[in-house]
Amino acid sequence: MTIDGRIESLESQVRILKRMLLGVLALVVAAGLLAATTLQVVPDVIKAKKFEVVNGEGQTVVELGSNKAGGVVGIGHRDGHRLVELMAHLEGGTVSILDRQKRTLVLIGVNEHGSGALQTRNNKGQTLVSLATSLTGAGTVSTENGEGQKTSTMP
Repeated sequence: MTIDGRIESLESQVRILKRMLLGVLALVVAAGLLAATTLQVVPDVIKAKKFEVVNGEGQTVVELGSNKAGGVVGIGHRDGHRLVELMAHLEGGTVSILDRQKRTLVLIGVNEHGSGALQTRNNKGQTLVSLATSLTGAGTVSTENGEGQKTSTMP
């Protein structure tokens, strides 16, 4: 084989390798663009029976779920104790603030008359102060001694 023939053969091989390299590069660019556009798609609805947000230690700090009456949102401490609950209730919605022993200390919600109510409780779960409505619809404030006995009432 002459030098001219060898040079022509090398030039042909270089052209083929260039075309192959450009083809592979085009495939990589196309795959990258396709991956980038699929990552940006945001679904209209995400459905699940329960969602949890966990911290770095794996403890659940926010929980979205449901109960028989409807939805439940729980917010917890970094050690896993739930401290706040927002939930659907048969009469309406409630907001509860809990201590580390899961006792409700403050309860905001709907009373049995269908009106708003607020209760503060001691660490034994007994009502101390209650803001609510009477059967006639008037506002009432009552205090208790922590043993179930009323100490004062304002109609």
